[in-house]
Parts: sequence; structure tokens; C-alpha cells
Amino acid sequence: MKRFTSLAAAFVVLNLGVSTAQAVVLFEDNFNAYPDQPTFQTTWKPIGCTQSGITTNCTVTLANAPSNELSQDFTSDPNHLQSLLNHSPVGSPGTGDSSERNELILGTPTPVLAVGDKLVFSFDFFDVRPDLSPARQFADLRYFNSTTSVYETGTNQLISMGLNNNQSSGQSGGNYYMARVLGYSNPLVDPDGGPDEALAATNYVKMNDFSTGTSLGPGSRGTLQTDQAWHNLKVEISTSNGTSQDYKFYVDNVLAEKISNVGTVLRQYNVLRIGSGVSATFDAYYDNIKVEYIPVAACAPGDFNCDGHENAGDYVSIRKQYSDITSGAGLTAYNAWRTNFGNPAGAGSGGLSVATVPEPATLVMAMLAMAFGIAARRHQA
Repeated sequence: MKRFTSLAAAFVVLNLGVSTAQAVVLFEDNFNAYPDQPTFQTTWKPIGCTQSGITTNCTVTLANAPSNELSQDFTSDPNHLQSLLNHSPVGSPGTGDSSERNELILGTPTPVLAVGDKLVFSFDFFDVRPDLSPARQFADLRYFNSTTSVYETGTNQLISMGLNNNQSSGQSGGNYYMARVLGYSNPLVDPDGGPDEALAATNYVKMNDFSTGTSLGPGSRGTLQTDQAWHNLKVEISTSNGTSQDYKFYVDNVLAEKISNVGTVLRQYNVLRIGSGVSATFDAYYDNIKVEYIPVAACAPGDFNCDGHENAGDYVSIRKQYSDITSGAGLTAYNAWRTNFGNPAGAGSGGLSVATVPEPATLVMAMLAMAFGIAARRHQA
């Protein structure tokens, strides 16, 4: 094991701080609990092409709308014991219409985001023909207004990930997974330095902003049929200004695309949809769908690194944030830390007295001595 041998490394030990913000899972489904297709369809309503906005060749009614099918094709994989299969038009057993789609409306909408909050929507995705151009295979997060019985369509009201056939595999930098934010019109020149989009439209964009060199990079579907694999698609929704929304899209937990400052209203979401509801040209599987809310960390007074302790590590955080702690906001922060020094997180004043807290110069010397001590002991070990 590599050991700490430097003063800098020792300071890292002193300043390790982990946010106290905890993710709240608002919804999660791995589809393993459904014993049969009817039970699944009781929870996830089949809507097929009847609510997709597409009526051509749509001969079914809502009562027998085509549905994704429970599948155990990956039972050897403990992460995918039972998943959802979305059929292509050709060779679809048991259905005469390939426009398979299911919907679930959450009982409570997601919270309105504050600055620092995150809403995370993710699922696992497996397309069986990564060598082909993208087909309509995606999952959505959106909002249903129960008062007006309308699926709202304002800016930011729909977030989608997967694949769509508005772009071929060779356009916009190559064969990548795709994402859409309703109301976002991508510029022809990519703002983050990724491959330029082939068309400017309020449609799906390639998740490939951060590919490197000649490598296909994050978000790549591959180039061969044998490149079939499960991939996790994820978006983190946030706001940096309390008005517009920002999006970070990940493929297999690697940042692949950013879309920033969309709209002028913060949105809530309460609808999950799986499948496009429109005919695809190849099968795809979905699994492990999840919606999480991560509120901004609410730290105790004096706990400036949000690690649950009011100690010397918080002084380091204050000095990193404020160049002057003798006046203004820096002095206010320092006094809050000094007053609460040594308290259990959230205990308020009443722990160690102010007199027991060393002044800044003395504290720095003590921290230097501590750092040298840690480094020396680890070096000797």
C-alpha cells in the first residue's frame, strides 16, 4: 500500500470532508418482484402507440395496448434477473404491433429544485444491435397534471435518454447514446468542445461531449454487433441560479454531455415511461430504473466542510473560501466556527468554550505539527 510521506498528503488527511446530504430514493424498480406479465402491467400501464401522438398503423385500443414484456434473458447476471424487453417489428412473439410502451405515474411529484439540489434519473439499457444506426428506443421522465389531465409540454417538462432515429450512427461524431431535453435546441457548434451536432433541433443529441482523441469515449455504443452490453444511462438535473435547469448526462457513470441554463421555470416530474411507443428496428432491454433526490447539504453552524464534525478541518475550509478572516464574511464564518468548535454536529454552542479555541496563528502551527506527526508516523510504519 502506498503510504503518506509528504506534508501535502498529511493535509489531505486533515481536510477530508464528506457532504452530509443524503440521497432520497423517490422511486426504484428492478422488475424482479413481478411474478407475471399481468401483475407488471397493473403497475406499469401499457400505453403503446395509443398515447404516443402517432396514429398511423395504430389499430389497438388502450385496453390491449402493446406492452414491454418481462424477460429473464439475463438470469445469469445477478444485476438483471428480470428486465423489460421492448420488441422490434419483425419476429415479435405474441404481438401484432411493435409500438410497446409502459407508463407509471408517481403518487407525489419530485420536489422543486433549490440551488445545490440534484434530481437524478437513471436506468440500465441494452440495445441488441449497437452496430446499427439508432432506432427509437428510450425512456422518459416527464410531468402529468392531474388537475387538467394533461401531459405538460412546456420547456424542461420531458427528459429522455436512449436512442432515436433523428440522427444516424455516423452523424454528430459517431455512434453514441442519445439524450433529449424538451425545449432545448442544440447549437450546431457544440458549446463544450465536443463533436458538432449534425442538425440544430429540439430533438435528441449525441452524448459524446467528452470523448478523447480517436477513442469512441464515453457514451459509445460500439461498432460491432458483438459490442452488446448493459449500459447505465443517467442524468443529474440541477439549477445554478434558481430559475433555469442544468443537465449532466452520464453513460456508465462517466460524464458524456452537458446542457445548461434551459428554460425559465423549475419543473417537477411524476411520470416514467419506458419504450418509445413507436416502431423500432431492433430489440432493447430496460432495467433498474431509479429516481433520486439529493438535497443541498444542511450543515451545522461551524461545520464548514459538512463532515459532521466542528473541528480543525473546518478552519482549513474557511481559509480556502475566504482570503480574509479578520473582517466581513470571513470574520463571520470564523466566529461561527470558533463558537461551535468541538461540538457534535448540530449541537450548537455549549461545547468547548471559546477560550479553548486557539487563535488562527496558533492553530496553523498546531496543524503543521500535527501534519508532520502524521507523515512521520506513516513513514516509519
